Amino acid sequence: MRWIVFVVGFFFSVGVVGCGGSGDNSNTNSNTNSTASKDYSTTLKTKSEAYVVSYGDIKDSDGKAYEKIPFNKIFSMTLTVKSGGGEAAALGEAPAVEAMMPEHQHGMNTKPVVESDSPGTYKVTGMLFHMPGLWTLTVTFPGQGGASESVTFNVMQEAS
Repeated sequence: MRWIVFVVGFFFSVGVVGCGGSGDNSNTNSNTNSTASKDYSTTLKTKSEAYVVSYGDIKDSDGKAYEKIPFNKIFSMTLTVKSGGGEAAALGEAPAVEAMMPEHQHGMNTKPVVESDSPGTYKVTGMLFHMPGLWTLTVTFPGQGGASESVTFNVMQEAS
């Protein structure tokens, strides 16, 4: 009987506390605490302005198109990478893509696959934003000599 009470109490506390989205997030960067001041652009420049990156052409696994990232559905998207001068960027290898919920300190339940469609265009499949809230979508470009560059998009995911 004690075991059942312990298990029920454990699951109740996990349900009440959740993923840590409320409470003290002192380990979280200060720029993740306010969603009101976030930039939700779908086109960003890398810090050095070497690349301009956009995401779009969002589709679920059935091929249905979306203007925004769908809630709790596997989706694909297209990344467009241009040089700072506006030409399609021919990268040596595909960029890495990662999505995280900074306020919860976890990522997706899936691992995206990035494949080159043509110079400067990449198809990303296997994406899933399974929870509502702030997500960050980071695209990292391998650099010369181990250095890399990245852009991080802010995405507010709403439950539908």
